[in-house]
Amino acid sequence: MYKYPLLLKPEIIEKVWGGYKFLEMLKTDNTEPIGESWELSVRDDYNSKIMIGPYKNKTVKDILDKFGIDFSGFDNPHFPILVKYLDINDKLSIQVHPDDNYALENENDSGKTECWYVMEASDDCKLILGLDKKYHHINNEDLKKHIENGNLDIYNVENIKSGDFIFIKPGLIHGTIDGSCLIAEIQQNSDTTYRVYDFDRSYKGKKRELHISKALDVIEKDLLPDIVTTTKMSSINLPQLLCNSDYFIVELINVKGSVEITNSKIVTVMIIEGEVEASSKSGTTKAIRGQTILLPSNELYVIKSDFAKILTVSLN
Repeated sequence: MYKYPLLLKPEIIEKVWGGYKFLEMLKTDNTEPIGESWELSVRDDYNSKIMIGPYKNKTVKDILDKFGIDFSGFDNPHFPILVKYLDINDKLSIQVHPDDNYALENENDSGKTECWYVMEASDDCKLILGLDKKYHHINNEDLKKHIENGNLDIYNVENIKSGDFIFIKPGLIHGTIDGSCLIAEIQQNSDTTYRVYDFDRSYKGKKRELHISKALDVIEKDLLPDIVTTTKMSSINLPQLLCNSDYFIVELINVKGSVEITNSKIVTVMIIEGEVEASSKSGTTKAIRGQTILLPSNELYVIKSDFAKILTVSLN
C-alpha cells in the first residue's frame, strides 16, 4: 500500500452549544452554529474520508478493510479511537460517560475515556469537572434531587486556560458553565453519553433527552480531573507526554525545523497551531491549524514547520 500522510476530511455536526470557529477555520461554509468536527471516525454514522493522494475519496474503513494490519498495525475489528474538535460557545450539558464493563452490558458499546486539549479559551471559561468535595459522600437519592433541581453548587468548577490538557476518566461528571473554548478531543470510539442536565433549554423545538438513572449508576463521586498546563512545555522537537491511558497515548510536540515519527501502529496528528508539511517516501501532505493527518503504520515520517504545535495520538 501507499504509506503517505493521509489528510482527513472532517464531518461537521451542529450542536445547540456550538459556535462559529469552524467557519473562521474554513472547515465549513455553514453559517449556523457548529459544535463538532469529527476528524477521525470509523463508525456506522460517519466514516472519515481521505482528501488527497492515491486514496482520495476512499474512507479510512475502505483502507482498513483492504490492507488490514499492514495499514493499522493492530488486529482488532473495533476501531479504537474517535478524534474531534469541539467549538463550545454555550453551556455544554452536564454529562458523564460509562466504563467498558457498564457500556458493554447496557449499550453494547465500548466505554468512553477521553481527553481535551484546550486550543483557545475565553478569560471567563469555567468547566464543571467532578463533584465538589463536600458532596463526595452524598447518596444517590440526594444527588438525584440536586441534579433534577439544577443545583450547580454541587459541582467542582475549574478555571480553564488555553493550553490546558484535561484527562476525563469514565465516571467523571463534566460540562461547561461559563465562557467559551475550542477543544481538541481524543476519546475511545464510543458515542455513549449520559446527560443529566441541559440547562432547561430546547433545540430545534424540543428538549434533549436526559439519562439521570444510568448516570447515577456510573458517576464516581470522589473523582476529580487530571489537568496539565502545557504552556510550561517549551521543548522543541521532543515529544512531551500528556497522557498514557489504557487506550491511547497523547503527546505534544513543538515543531521547529523537522521531527521524525516512526510508528508500529497508526498515529493521528492534530495540528493545534501553525502549519506543517508531513512526508514519507510515498508522498507529502500539507496541513494547517485545525486539520488532522493519519499516518499508516510501520513507516518513517518527517514533519516540517517553521513553527507548529501538534498532538500525536498513538494506540496502546
